[in-house]
Amino acid sequence: MQKPSFGTRNDAVVGHWIASILFIAMAAFAFFFDGGMDRENASLELLAVAAFWIFGVLWGTHLLKPSVDVVIFEGKATVREYWLWSVRLEQFPATAIRGVAMLDETDGDGSDYFKCVLFTPAGRRIVLREGHSLVKVEAARNDLLTAIQHAKSGHAETAQE
Repeated sequence: MQKPSFGTRNDAVVGHWIASILFIAMAAFAFFFDGGMDRENASLELLAVAAFWIFGVLWGTHLLKPSVDVVIFEGKATVREYWLWSVRLEQFPATAIRGVAMLDETDGDGSDYFKCVLFTPAGRRIVLREGHSLVKVEAARNDLLTAIQHAKSGHAETAQE
């Protein structure tokens, strides 16, 4: 069986999906089924409920980010983006990839956070790999660049299992 010359999956957002859904479910349970908080101070309860829901919705914006799967096989690139409610599939020649970039950003704690980004022929920006480890993110970028180079040189080389 042949393996793809390149394949990666960015599931960094899945943990956020799960945490967002659980957070909002906890808020709903606490305030609708468990009787809420102290009824003597209604304004404090209203403020707490509003803060909980605002935080939940803002955190829930992670639900709008996809999980990404990118495969290059026999010179053809396949990009699949998965959301909780749909999947987007895009296929194109690997040689049509418009570019690959490394981004050095900072996370909420001020630590370095790296992203490997692929630009599709349609101009969309796909985050292939992300994390705090520069070595892992650079390895994904280098593997992708190698697969693109093989496609450009006409080699649809794949490893044999």
